[in-house]
Amino acid sequence: MPVAVLEIRNLRCIEHMQLAAGPRWNWLVGANGAGKSTVLEALHLLGLGQSWRRGPRQLIRDGSSCFLLSVLRNEDLGLNDRIVLEQNGGERQMRFAGEHLRSQWALLELLPIQAIHSGNSEFIAGSADDRRRQLDWGIYRRHREYGDHLRQYRRLLAQRNAWLRSQGHKEDPWEHLLAGAGELLHEYRSREIAYLQEGLCHFWKERTGSTSEIRLHLQSGWRDGMRFAEVLREDRSSDAETGFTRSGPHRANVLFRVDGRSAADSLSRGQLRTLGNCFRLAQLQAIKDSGLELPVVLIDDFAAELDPAGRLWWRQQLDALGVQVFAAGTEAAALPMNAEDCQWTIQAGQLREGKPS
Repeated sequence: MPVAVLEIRNLRCIEHMQLAAGPRWNWLVGANGAGKSTVLEALHLLGLGQSWRRGPRQLIRDGSSCFLLSVLRNEDLGLNDRIVLEQNGGERQMRFAGEHLRSQWALLELLPIQAIHSGNSEFIAGSADDRRRQLDWGIYRRHREYGDHLRQYRRLLAQRNAWLRSQGHKEDPWEHLLAGAGELLHEYRSREIAYLQEGLCHFWKERTGSTSEIRLHLQSGWRDGMRFAEVLREDRSSDAETGFTRSGPHRANVLFRVDGRSAADSLSRGQLRTLGNCFRLAQLQAIKDSGLELPVVLIDDFAAELDPAGRLWWRQQLDALGVQVFAAGTEAAALPMNAEDCQWTIQAGQLREGKPS
């Protein structure tokens, strides 16, 4: 089980909380500001090393100097299977089984997370960055080497941009390396889009009954019909004037089309939320079909933009996959709970009642 026990100390409004999780559904119910999202955020921090909330925010509880988060994944193994993240002022430490971790990337392997929250729940109608991040998440979960390729591309991009700002009109020393790294990322993304297409259509048709054609299209981030190396050569002078590389997979985009039209322009907000859920389900199914560990699914505001039938269907699909879920909502009556689920009521950062499975 990915999460057996979660402990939180001095994170936002939570002074101390320990939660023994169930293997499937874990519901957090309470008013806005009660601390439900903070519980999910703690898991997000432990799995990715960062909050999902953008911009500078105070993580440490008022009046405290540090926060500590930990997840026990297997109670039988005790401290040998414990992930700890501790922040004291600006200093952060991460440990697993008592050993220090040097990089946040190590957390991705230890506690895989799929988070759905206000910042990404409508990624289809969001920015190209939002859609690209969602695609890259799924590729990394199925192909671990993709993380190395992505980091290498980012390093080369930063080096070329630095060179452009200093000596941009001379022979480009990074062009060849960056072109190769960029083409490789595009190949991974193209294969993943093709792989996910069938699953996306399946889940969409099953949920909506619609005969509309749903298609995914990947824009590479550079001009169609050209190799990335050719674009870099052509753009060298103009890139030097701006001081950054304008074209490349860092500008790639994933387009969702319904009968040839943009999904963002054709669908309602509820339909866009459903289509986004279908894409996530296709990614989770792809991970499962690959025989890999499924992530813990975090869902903030589970009922948002979904009617009762949509909420039940969303639950049923996650049940079929067999994932562990932590989901939050303001009203228990609006959530498709079952008797065997774990349910907690949260008030003012504390667990007020529990319903263990």
